[in-house]
Amino acid sequence: MGDILFKTIEKFHGTKSWGRILDAGTGVHSIKWIQSLPSSGWTAITADTNMRHQMMKESGVATSMRSQDSVIVGNWMDNEFCENLGTYDTILADYLIGAVDGFSPYQQDEIIVK
Repeated sequence: MGDILFKTIEKFHGTKSWGRILDAGTGVHSIKWIQSLPSSGWTAITADTNMRHQMMKESGVATSMRSQDSVIVGNWMDNEFCENLGTYDTILADYLIGAVDGFSPYQQDEIIVK
């Protein structure tokens, strides 16, 4: 993919395995990139049901998903949601902090545990 952000992430990631990937604030652009990576599976999360629907309609997204891939709707301020996610080897949070403002205003500082 010809995106400078994703090329930079790939550069820093190097030859390490991507493993199981969590796209913590997904969109059409990032999900298409994640689908191009050699992962063992991925979960893409959006807080917007309409965004999930749009992504699934986007050319190639739904048809390229494997059984171990999923696009889910959830809110990072929901403890039960977070507790049931499981574990991941790689976490993509490229637009997460800004997106939190739209769905849980004034809680950006709570999204990353110190």
